Amino acid sequence: MKKGLSTVISVLLMILLAIIIVGVVWTIINSLIKTEMRSSVCFGKTDKLALNNDYTCYDSDKKEFHFSVERGDVDIDGIVVMISNVYETKSYEIKKEAETIPGLINYDGTTSIKIPDKNAGLTYIVKKIEKPSSIKVAMIIGEQQCAISDSIEQIDDCSLLT
Repeated sequence: MKKGLSTVISVLLMILLAIIIVGVVWTIINSLIKTEMRSSVCFGKTDKLALNNDYTCYDSDKKEFHFSVERGDVDIDGIVVMISNVYETKSYEIKKEAETIPGLINYDGTTSIKIPDKNAGLTYIVKKIEKPSSIKVAMIIGEQQCAISDSIEQIDDCSLLT
């Protein structure tokens, strides 16, 4: 009788151990899946926001930086523009709704700044800035800032583009 009882207990303990292991594995996998689902809002979309190198340049006479952003067929809530030079990096958050952003104007001189419409582009000007060494853009979807969509590491002088 004692041997049969210990076999039953052994089987129950093994089943209990298997249930615990499955629970731990499920918790880990579930956490990974939830993390991936949150970051998946940006998946496959970062190539739909780009800098137009043809209209991105520095005007050394006026100390102005011109940059052009093109948006593909993607729903976004905003973009983050990071402009770096030897001294600093300035970031601008441009949203769907037009607003005034200090130091930033549209190419036509207006101060009501917003992101480009779908399948369109806009050129902006940053006033009173030292020559940038690089510019990077990233999209914002919901509350999440996605990875860098595009960057330009060498900024040409505007006089070379004319």
